[in-house]
Amino acid sequence: MFLTYLMLHSFISSLQKIIGNNEVEIKTDIKLPNNRPELFIYDKKKEEITLIEVGITNQDILQTVESEKMRQYDLLANELA
Repeated sequence: MFLTYLMLHSFISSLQKIIGNNEVEIKTDIKLPNNRPELFIYDKKKEEITLIEVGITNQDILQTVESEKMRQYDLLANELA
């Protein structure tokens, strides 16, 4: 599990080095009131935001965690609208 964390951390760190262009901007570790997604991608052309949260959970509670995340992001979407 620690190795997975290191690999993921390395991947996210490499994303921070990407410089946005006139079409896309990628930000990581953005603090938002209801959530803290690990990746925040803003498509300037489409004016669309994609939030990506990476997590590891037990298969037995996957459905519960997924439902809770959907609820949290629904609250965030309403707050940002």
